[in-house]
Amino acid sequence: MERSSELSALRAAVHSAQSGVGRTVVIEGPSGIGKTALLDAAAEHAVTAGCHVLRGGCRAAEQETELGLAAQLVAPLLREGENGLELFSGPDITVLGRLGHLLTGPAAPGPLCVFADDVQWADRASLELLVRCAGRTAALPIALVVTARAGGGEARAPEAAELIEAMGGEPIRPEPLTERGVGQLLRNRLNQQPAEAFTSACHRLTGGEPQLLNSVLDSLRRKGIEPQPEQLFALRAIVGQLRTGLAVARLRAESRAVRRLAEVIALLGESTSLAVVGELIGLAPEQAERAAARLRQLSIFGQGQRLTVSDPKVRQTVLRWLPSHDHHRLRVQAAKLLREHGESPDLIAPHLVSARPEGDQQAVDVLRTAAGNALRRGDHRSATGYLRRALAEPPTGSLRATVLTELSAARYHTDPGAAADSLLDALALAPTPHAQAALLTNYPHPSVISSTPALVGVVKRIVPQLWPGEGSGEPSPLLTAARLLALVPATDPQDADSRYGSVRRSVHQQWNNLKATRVGRQLLAVEAYNQAIRCSGEIEQIRALARLSLTDAPDTAEYLTSPLLYGGVALALTDDLPEAMAALDAPIVDAQRKGSTARLVTGLSYRAMMLIRQGRVQDAIGEARMAARLLRTVPEHPNRGAVVIALGGALLENGRPERAAAVVHKYVTGRGVGFREWDQVFALSGRIRLVQKDATGALRDALECGRRLAEVGWTYPGCVPWRSVAAIAHLMMDQSREAWSLVEEELALTRSWGSPEPLGVALCTAARLTGERAGLRYLDEAVTVLRGRTSRLELARALIQRGKARQRLGVAGADESLREALRLGERCAAPRVVTRARTLLREYGFRADGGGELSRTELRVAALAAEGHTNQEIAERFHVGLRTVEIHLTHAYRKLGIRGRTQLAEALAKAN
Repeated sequence: MERSSELSALRAAVHSAQSGVGRTVVIEGPSGIGKTALLDAAAEHAVTAGCHVLRGGCRAAEQETELGLAAQLVAPLLREGENGLELFSGPDITVLGRLGHLLTGPAAPGPLCVFADDVQWADRASLELLVRCAGRTAALPIALVVTARAGGGEARAPEAAELIEAMGGEPIRPEPLTERGVGQLLRNRLNQQPAEAFTSACHRLTGGEPQLLNSVLDSLRRKGIEPQPEQLFALRAIVGQLRTGLAVARLRAESRAVRRLAEVIALLGESTSLAVVGELIGLAPEQAERAAARLRQLSIFGQGQRLTVSDPKVRQTVLRWLPSHDHHRLRVQAAKLLREHGESPDLIAPHLVSARPEGDQQAVDVLRTAAGNALRRGDHRSATGYLRRALAEPPTGSLRATVLTELSAARYHTDPGAAADSLLDALALAPTPHAQAALLTNYPHPSVISSTPALVGVVKRIVPQLWPGEGSGEPSPLLTAARLLALVPATDPQDADSRYGSVRRSVHQQWNNLKATRVGRQLLAVEAYNQAIRCSGEIEQIRALARLSLTDAPDTAEYLTSPLLYGGVALALTDDLPEAMAALDAPIVDAQRKGSTARLVTGLSYRAMMLIRQGRVQDAIGEARMAARLLRTVPEHPNRGAVVIALGGALLENGRPERAAAVVHKYVTGRGVGFREWDQVFALSGRIRLVQKDATGALRDALECGRRLAEVGWTYPGCVPWRSVAAIAHLMMDQSREAWSLVEEELALTRSWGSPEPLGVALCTAARLTGERAGLRYLDEAVTVLRGRTSRLELARALIQRGKARQRLGVAGADESLREALRLGERCAAPRVVTRARTLLREYGFRADGGGELSRTELRVAALAAEGHTNQEIAERFHVGLRTVEIHLTHAYRKLGIRGRTQLAEALAKAN
């Protein structure tokens, strides 16, 4: 098929030999292109034409067999009874002379056609014989036709280059079949017309390679697969399977050195250099280079500096050629040779992981270094594997505790529970309380300590042995003890107060030392957080303390599990949300880059909670959902409660209380009634129950939240306004006295604290209880306090309450309050607020237009319309339909509070 010009050239060579004029022809091409098929066709034609045919072929395994090809060629010329022993005995030059005379001398039968296949694998002596014959064919009736591999990524073998040069002329180079040729072959072999899509796919998948294509057609016919579009998936599978089989078959045909090199590369992978592989299998550098060059010519091997098997199926097949008992020996030897060659631990460690331990301390060092590099790249699973293998070696002396600690730090990212187990194992090996304290103090993931009861017990046991007492001049143990106390949760109010006092004492005694050290700044962050949740300091002083603690704070993922995070939270608690969020941005990006799942969950959940407070509900849902998806891979994450609060709170604000309730219920039931982490989940549950009109459940959850927070000394009235939730629940149950008692307590706390958001929430709750003019005064104060702050949702709720109160009391401005609430609700993507504001506007007889900022697309469409473009012109510019343009303009009119196109320009100018 599509070989007419090649066949014509070969027939011409045969006819020329018949006429007494010899000719030489080289057929050159890559594996599978059809060189042997052309040689077969030429030989068949020569026999038909009455020529005497000599045929021989070469194999890589026989390349070292002296005169192997020559023996095949001259065998038909021997007389009956001759065995060729005399012919091949004697000096090489004598033997070559005899063979040359036999082929080209007067006794040679004529016309003579000599066909030699795959001469790139011919032995040196046979090649010299063919070179000799090629020089004499012009005056004799001999046609010499040979095939050689080259092209398609395969270089011409040096052994065959001299022969091809001696034969002269331009080689015949068969091309892959065209798509038309593939279609014709499909039609002929399958006896039906193939679909155009099937023909095109078959050509693309096989590359028009005749050998592969014939194998594919045989398989299609054998399996009864018709050449139709619905069979394309089956075609891909067949081509992939057969391509692998052909690749393995071609590799099997290579020399022993090439096959051996392939086996070791398949075992060791690309991490091993050619010099090391050659040394492992006993190949001289030049032999290894030749074998590697041949492997690079095969498409199943990569083309880079380091060889690798690119097809995993081929790799598995090649590995089966290698005896299993050789695997360990080769890997250990490879690791040692790589160390001697000065290779990176990253290249050595994979071999050690797959080999059996041998008690080699150098291997421990290599694995630890490779694990550290993997952690810096964010490859936590590899780091964990390296360190587990290092423990199996095993490390001696105190190094074992160090490796266990490193393993715990690596495991944190994927399995915090296993990280705690490894840390406990390391602590068991630490000889003294001071050694245990140093290990815990320097541990990079303090949340593992605070969330593991066994580790909390260790801290409580060793701290009394570290505390130097009042007036002591030993700052280091003092700071260590204070920091450890700050990391573990309190169990009761007395414990919390004692703990807080200890930390404060260390901060005040060592103030000058704290600012200059990492541990000191961490304690400052903890102190800022403690003052915020206890409302025990001035807001500006707490902010200053938090900012001081964040001086030179890392903008890497490590910040998300450092005590320094307390400083960022303290800023958020004091309503400095922009600075608190800015401290999270770079660490979250770094955690994403490094693949640090556990840290990313922490960062995303904290940022989502801050986004809710800013009124950016849709953004908060996106962040919280991502954190929830990641949490599935680390189900024992110590901050899983933060994810629940973020996702549940965002869904509640987005008008989906049922979904929010499901999130909270799954968490609470999964943790059990006695869980301690993130007690604030109960406040969120109470808010959800209020929306669902479950006053009893809301009251129960809110009071439970208050009880739990009191146990740890939390008096901060913001973020977790459990008193307001409980008060509204009491009001729904007609228990006004109990409700007012809680509101008075919350108002006193918020006024004393001075933060706008908690005060605004408390004022709105007080307004619910008092009503009439006094309630309106509370609402006016709430709007004044909240306006201009970041808490847009709380402002929108206060505006709705004020609009209702003004309408009920007949005070002007109800419509303005409700429209402002509508705009804020749309900007915050808070459907409950939007629906409530719009319903009230319509109920009171006001126009429910305006509200919300224009989206980017709405703004672009409106701007073009204001410039005078028609809807059709706008649709063509954005490649959308007319209906889409109309929808965008309708939304823009409503948000801008206008009725038509003529008012667009003025409204846009005002909005801008």
